[in-house]
Amino acid sequence: MILYAHDGAAFEATGNRIIGNTCIAPADTVFGCGVSIYINSSEPSVFSDNVVKGNRTETASGTEVWGAGGNIRYGPNADEGLTMRRNVWIDNRDLGTQEGYHVRVNIGENHTLAFNNSVIAGGPMTGLGLWTSGGSTARLTNLTVFDHAGTGVYINSSGPQATLYNTIVYGSPTSTDFVGGLVSTGGNLLGIDPLFVDPATWDCHLRAGSSALDSGDMSPTGGLGPFDADGSARVLNGVVDIGAYEGVATIFEDGFELGDTSDWSVVVP
Repeated sequence: MILYAHDGAAFEATGNRIIGNTCIAPADTVFGCGVSIYINSSEPSVFSDNVVKGNRTETASGTEVWGAGGNIRYGPNADEGLTMRRNVWIDNRDLGTQEGYHVRVNIGENHTLAFNNSVIAGGPMTGLGLWTSGGSTARLTNLTVFDHAGTGVYINSSGPQATLYNTIVYGSPTSTDFVGGLVSTGGNLLGIDPLFVDPATWDCHLRAGSSALDSGDMSPTGGLGPFDADGSARVLNGVVDIGAYEGVATIFEDGFELGDTSDWSVVVP
């Protein structure tokens, strides 16, 4: 999927399934196989509630993959920026070097990005790569970044314009790597097993006992979104959870995993 917003235009891409595509590229640079977004408009755009899964790049030796799952770039006129929320990137990879980024974002000038309540799991070397410069603003909140061979979240900022709050980063040798200016952080769970429901299939819902439950920052810079990655209420039990999903995953319809016995049948001896 390629999304361009130019000259006062805007898009709202919602509820798409971008699955199982292959991009064949010569040696040079690949700009996003699953989705490629270019923002160069004075109007705000939205990318929400999408699944980007199982996409592959076939690259020649020496090719740099800027987003096996997604690449987001900004032009000089992107005054209103982009909101990305409740998206899931799973198992998007390069078949060549396995280098590069799962999702890569480059923001220049004075542009804005709100990126929240989303999953990036099972990708190449780096999970999320973010570059900010020229007074741009990036608010990363309630993300789950899991299972990458190198760094979970890489941020290269020329000033204090980037924030990372309420985010799980797990399954990478290096959880975060911040270069350049100060990155404001709070309420993150880094390098600690969050007790995912099924990490083998990148199901990043939380199980009972997870240290991510009721442990987030209630006042992250840029605020909390109203819904988690499933579209459920973002805050339960009065305190936001860390990561893309809120609450314990429902395994049994009768609530067995929560100890609710009210619907059990009466045993007659």
